[in-house]
Amino acid sequence: MIKVPSSVLSNLEAALSREWLVTNGIGGYASSTIIGTNTRRYHGLLVASFPPPLERQVLLAKVDEELAIGSEVYPLGANEYHDGTIHPHGHRFPRSFRLELGIPTFEYHVDGVTLVKQVWMEHGRSTVYVLYRLLDAPCEASLRIRPFCTFRGYHHDGRRGKQEEYVTLAQDGQVIVESAHAPYSLKMLARPQGEFEPGDDCYRGFLYRAERDRGFDCLEDLYTPGVFIAHLSSGESVGLVATSERHSPGHDLDGAFGRELARRRALVRNERNSFRRKLLLAADQFVINPPGHGSKRRAILAGYHWFTDWGRDTMIGLPGLLLSTGRFSEAREILLRYIEWADGGMVPNRFTDEGSAEYNTADATLWYFQALHAYITASGDRDILQRLFTRLREIVDWHFQGTRFGIRVDPSDGLLFAGRDGSWVTWMDACVDGFPVTPRIGKPVETNALWFNALSLMSSWAQQLGKADSYASAAAECQSSFRRRFWYGRGRYLYDVIDGPAGRDSSLRPNQIMAVSLAYSPLGPSRQKAVVDAVERALLTPYGLRSLSPDDPKYIGIYHGGPAERDHAYHQGTVWPWLLGQFADAHYRVYRDRDRIAALLKSLRRHLAEAGIGSISEVFDGDSPHNPRGCIAQAWSVAEILRICTDLMREA
Repeated sequence: MIKVPSSVLSNLEAALSREWLVTNGIGGYASSTIIGTNTRRYHGLLVASFPPPLERQVLLAKVDEELAIGSEVYPLGANEYHDGTIHPHGHRFPRSFRLELGIPTFEYHVDGVTLVKQVWMEHGRSTVYVLYRLLDAPCEASLRIRPFCTFRGYHHDGRRGKQEEYVTLAQDGQVIVESAHAPYSLKMLARPQGEFEPGDDCYRGFLYRAERDRGFDCLEDLYTPGVFIAHLSSGESVGLVATSERHSPGHDLDGAFGRELARRRALVRNERNSFRRKLLLAADQFVINPPGHGSKRRAILAGYHWFTDWGRDTMIGLPGLLLSTGRFSEAREILLRYIEWADGGMVPNRFTDEGSAEYNTADATLWYFQALHAYITASGDRDILQRLFTRLREIVDWHFQGTRFGIRVDPSDGLLFAGRDGSWVTWMDACVDGFPVTPRIGKPVETNALWFNALSLMSSWAQQLGKADSYASAAAECQSSFRRRFWYGRGRYLYDVIDGPAGRDSSLRPNQIMAVSLAYSPLGPSRQKAVVDAVERALLTPYGLRSLSPDDPKYIGIYHGGPAERDHAYHQGTVWPWLLGQFADAHYRVYRDRDRIAALLKSLRRHLAEAGIGSISEVFDGDSPHNPRGCIAQAWSVAEILRICTDLMREA
């Protein structure tokens, strides 16, 4: 269980900075703050995918509740409006918020009466459940539930929402809301008992403060079709069910709740460590298994709320999300799916919401080799190697002959060159006004560490399969050049980029840690130690590695502001938790110190009760106190912490 301190619930600003998330395994989700005030355009009680996991749409934005006890009516909802007004003032009544097996559980205390609310989604369906239980009530109480609807893409706002755009039909115990602008409908019903009181209206000027702070459209109008009313005595419950499915869900809320609890318990079965239990539940949120699609759409979503299916994130996240959790068949299907999409020696960097593939990364393909190695090691599946070896050989051949964005092996030294004017093909890819914030055209250090690793793996695999090994000599040349050309003697660490338009870049960045952390390191022991020491000294924080040393004049310690301001800071000092996994591997390779690795996890344990409750944020400020920023739940952040808990600190 994760419980938010009461001091946070009683502080409006603090409560608005804590968010919850539940997902349905097909790309949809429900999410808001712990007091029910939406602060993002991405928040919604039912955000569904059409088709899964693409084109996510916000259908049911939220619900507000009122509890009537005798002659008194107590609002439990709270909204922020365009002028900063908070109305109603339901944020005064929550007594606790906690995650029970990852299920958001709200407890309200009103006039001696306790109301417990729980939210979950049906796995594999675009259906959300909100269950209310009345406790400690000396008399009957009435619960009024008002839904707020908006039919729009999750990236967009509904500022010009109009009441006449919606059509509401109440029939057969359910309420159906439709719009001429959307090819889907929203069905809602209250069970086991509940009546609907029509009264459609449009509420104007909801403010989404997180979008305001990020420099985006931040106002929205929401439509309400009326109110669901239920009369409850102590111990009784009522549930609101909302779905975009063609067929309405059954009326058995207890059965639906039991199914979801059983599914979640299976995820953490036999896991006694509380931190790992929480990470196992968090990891499940990123794994997508659309029904009826088999491996064709099996995927890992990179982050909530706005990331989709990214190749680099998938390959880095796959070992932690799927191998550390024993989900080998899903890992296999994702690896097969990505290599089916390989084109010109590159796996996709991203699948768009429209379903097309983008090939604009130099390292996602090389991370594929590391992910495949991790999969084979963990699962013992040697058949996949026989099946994929020809495709892997084609990928390597493309890198030698040259492919997109100037990605090619330099025949003079065996190192990999990547990039050309107007392109940014490493993971440090932020750009402003068409120009990269972190120019890295040339031979980036982590790309070449990954290249050496891929060549070494190919050499090993060729020998295992009894095939001619044409990769050992290429790996040896790459290693020799790497040792000679990347070492920055004055700083006793590695250049970040060599042979770029400006020559050699000695910026102290975390990318060099991959030269120590991967399965095959191009460095000898003394320089491995020097790299780990330099990174620890300048870049290590309690939440991950800074993307640039604070001593660098280009360093930006706070990640905030509009898009351009945030993009300038993204890789110029901002802390990335996923890099902690790579640092842990490198540190353990050099020092074999499990206690030091365990110490790295302490702050992230506490972080599970901050920002996105139960998950790990995308980034943190480089400056202390290292406030969480970006996405509230990031796949590779969770994956890498779970992986090092599994691989290095099984009893941490």
